[in-house]
Amino acid sequence: NTSSTTTTHDHTPHTTHTSHTTIKKIRVGYLSPDFSGTHPLAFLMQHVFQHHNSSQFDIHLYSIGINDASPELQTIQSSVPNNNWNQFSPGTNSTTIAHRIHNDHLDILIDLCGHAGTSAVMEVMAQKVAPIQIHYMGFAGSTGSDCIDYYLCDTTVVPPHLPTLRKQYTERLIWMPHSYFVNSHKTVLGDTIQQYKTNHRGEGRL
Repeated sequence: NTSSTTTTHDHTPHTTHTSHTTIKKIRVGYLSPDFSGTHPLAFLMQHVFQHHNSSQFDIHLYSIGINDASPELQTIQSSVPNNNWNQFSPGTNSTTIAHRIHNDHLDILIDLCGHAGTSAVMEVMAQKVAPIQIHYMGFAGSTGSDCIDYYLCDTTVVPPHLPTLRKQYTERLIWMPHSYFVNSHKTVLGDTIQQYKTNHRGEGRL
């Protein structure tokens, strides 16, 4: 479904009340068909979502695919409250997904797939279900779509000194300070860290 349905947004941020002040949380959603143990994106990003500051951000995850109960998926799913995890079976109509996302009144929606996976992701983004829509990680290139406002990249993927290349991107660019690419440091370095702790136990340092 490639409908470009126009919707009206009520994007009043969630609020957290304290005895002294009211903090408005920014609602951020991530949309991906690759939250599974068979895809590298799930391995690479599995620990990213839990590192958002929960006092400032309300994170929602939208998965288009089969729940394979893999360790990666379980880690991702446990990063957010149960009500903020949304699982859609493969083949779910993009309008159905877009309606669900729209009802969460997001401030920002981040696409983790681009043109590298199911077309449902870009079909959802085309319905402009959030006021700010960002492309990141899964497809290291421009989507070529005016429904995507920003692309998270780095100076290796899109060198600022090459204006002819920059012109090929329809999105506004957000350059990360080092690398746009993330990895599961806990998994990659887990055995190394544990061995170091064992070897240096009692020394008062990691």
